[in-house]
Amino acid sequence: MEFNVNELLGYVAGLLVAISFLFKNIIFIRVVNGMGAILFVIYALRIDAYPVAGLNAFLVLIHVYQLWRLKKEGVKLRAL
Repeated sequence: MEFNVNELLGYVAGLLVAISFLFKNIIFIRVVNGMGAILFVIYALRIDAYPVAGLNAFLVLIHVYQLWRLKKEGVKLRAL
């Protein structure tokens, strides 16, 4: 079995996105899902899947904006 960095990157990205849905706290959801989206952008660019990269880059921007908005509103980090 040959080690494939691109394939591993895709699996890790998908795993992070899936794990993010296990959290109840919106901050954890957005952070973990955003990390998955960043990895999906890298993955998609490596395999020349530009629509996937574009969508996930947009999702990263949404997560960053929403986290900034929550911080501005004073939402505190709570337990899982």
